[in-house]
Amino acid sequence: MAKQYNIKWNRSDIGKLSSAVSRFNKTIKKLESAESDLVLPDVVDYKELKSGITTRQELNRMIGSLRRFTNPAKQKAIKLDSGIEITAWEYTELKAERRRAEKRLTGELFGLEATLGTGNKRINEIRGTIASLQKLETATGEDFKRIRERIKVQGTSDFNRKKAKTFQDNFIKAFKGMGRKEIVEYAQKFKDPEEFWNAIKDSGFSNLQEFYDESEGILRFSMDSDERYFYELEQLGL
Repeated sequence: MAKQYNIKWNRSDIGKLSSAVSRFNKTIKKLESAESDLVLPDVVDYKELKSGITTRQELNRMIGSLRRFTNPAKQKAIKLDSGIEITAWEYTELKAERRRAEKRLTGELFGLEATLGTGNKRINEIRGTIASLQKLETATGEDFKRIRERIKVQGTSDFNRKKAKTFQDNFIKAFKGMGRKEIVEYAQKFKDPEEFWNAIKDSGFSNLQEFYDESEGILRFSMDSDERYFYELEQLGL
């Protein structure tokens, strides 16, 4: 996969995204006025959407997606196996996002199984996530809402970059709280979060996670002793 870089926003980017969001939300409001069992997409908050976009690839993907919704053919109802009706636009987008997420997760799974075998916690998490995404067409109620949201989060083109940024931010926060200034200063030197992740992922620091909630981005570390801490610093050349 080609390396991605942080987006540098310009007026054209802002104008295109703002226009796409505005037209998308107006279409939602128009469809809401019709009595129907159709489950519509959520309206989009421009500021929230913009703040979550980290690369130009993801910006272009999102603008294209929002624009496609204004096509009347994409506003027609599609009934899922569960009986829930969503727009043809949303089902098409969700399937594409699911394929993107599954490709990324399957690649990670293959690499982990090749080196760790079976029974690893992360391996089980990946398998569970993939199985969950496959239930989109059959889930109902709150389960359907959770799966739909999970697909949207997991299926972005800049998912790995967002995850690396979350890891770096929480890594720094966690070790600051422990008073470990050497590793904090090391982490802060990396302006590119993916470069930091690649530098740290095979070290003892990444393996000493005490708790990590991927959906919330909450991370804690536990160092067994000062000896272990300084040993891991030495392995990084610090």
